[in-house]
Amino acid sequence: MNCIDLFAQKSLEIKDQLAFVSPYGTAFSFSDLRERVMRVQSYLLDKNFKSGDSVLIAIDVSIDLYSTVIAVMGLGGTIILVEPWMPIKKISEVIKSVSPKFFVSSLVGNIWGLRVPEIRSIPHWIRPSSLLSGQKNELICEAVDEKTPGVITFTSGTSGTPKGVVREQGYLLRQFSVLKKSLHFDQYAGSDLCIFANWALLNLAQGRPTVFFPAKWSKKNFNWLEQASKTYNIETLTCGPAFIKNILQETKLHNIKDIHIGGALTPCKLFEDVFKTYPDVQVSQVYGSSEVEPVCTIDARPAVTKSKERNFYHTLYLGKPIEEISFENKSDGMWVTGPHVCPFYLNNQKENELNKRKDEQNRVWHFMGDRIQIDSDQDWWYSGRSQMSMDDFFMEQNLYNILGNDLAFIHRNSNNQIMLIGENLKSTQIILKQKFPQIDSFIDSKIIKDIRHRARIDRKAILAKLKLG
Repeated sequence: MNCIDLFAQKSLEIKDQLAFVSPYGTAFSFSDLRERVMRVQSYLLDKNFKSGDSVLIAIDVSIDLYSTVIAVMGLGGTIILVEPWMPIKKISEVIKSVSPKFFVSSLVGNIWGLRVPEIRSIPHWIRPSSLLSGQKNELICEAVDEKTPGVITFTSGTSGTPKGVVREQGYLLRQFSVLKKSLHFDQYAGSDLCIFANWALLNLAQGRPTVFFPAKWSKKNFNWLEQASKTYNIETLTCGPAFIKNILQETKLHNIKDIHIGGALTPCKLFEDVFKTYPDVQVSQVYGSSEVEPVCTIDARPAVTKSKERNFYHTLYLGKPIEEISFENKSDGMWVTGPHVCPFYLNNQKENELNKRKDEQNRVWHFMGDRIQIDSDQDWWYSGRSQMSMDDFFMEQNLYNILGNDLAFIHRNSNNQIMLIGENLKSTQIILKQKFPQIDSFIDSKIIKDIRHRARIDRKAILAKLKLG
């Protein structure tokens, strides 16, 4: 088997159909992409590429990125992705652990790579334009074992320790099947607006066009999106709450039919704004993680109603897990298993001991790191991260209702004193102190958001900046 078989088949069946629109509006058909994949494969084979070889990639989202990813996996190789903002020492550790033979990068990627001695030692450095100099031979889908790593993504994670999330070939096929079923991908023929790189691969596997939004969330790019929504018939969108908030403020998706929002807690008010702007659109809340996506999906409208009944600022009602998920809800957090749970982290004993285990049926279980409350109807309610007490989490929900925003968080110092850190607290400090006498101090600080979703508070970064970590 080879998960690239899906793309190979679709690229022949619908070769003239739109496949990919670059972040700045250049369009490519499935036939265009197939030809590029064939040329990349030919070039790599001329460089003695073998099944099992790995390729480190440092390319912006583009047709070059996807032609390289598909080509390498088709040859039985492995793609290595590393967050460029990781400390050099940790990047060095990552490269040592996987020993890639090829480094495909743009000029900017080369500059990044030159800073890391281990990357400098990779035998073959290749520019994307060079890959296209290969011959237009037949597309190759090398038969591989389902355990063959397809993509390994290294992220710094909440602990700061690099975690190699391994997406095996068989796993990618199973994840595709679960996502298609859970998120109704196969119900729409129009384009998918994409802000997460892995989503484009899912679209290509099922023959759907992908319109990729630029990394820079500028007014100019949102203006481009309004016209693109008509030109490329954008019907679906999967994103985090920060992106949909920008959509509401900056543009209009004229043909949108289905929106999935996840990756961070979403305010009830933000969902209600989406409902008002797009009253006839299906809006879903998705709960999951990078290692298992999705775990729960629920129509956002009843999720908001139920959450507001309990006076929550965020939409904490998750519904029930999808049928593929089995779970164990323990005192320190939720464990899940299913066909789309990523296997053990690569070369990371500490994180594997904390977050992974295998049962007698050989199933891999993943620790979500979240507390979940299950009510009498067996419905799930999100109740905060495992390292935070539920009392503090629900105190934050009450605080947000008074503040009118979620630009603040609770921190307990080494003496267990409660500190409220957030933006513009002075104007509400008197009423907050009256309602929450247990708060010992208030600290005004700019709230830093996470890099990927731009929605979750980066508590660790803020505490480090304030020298409170």
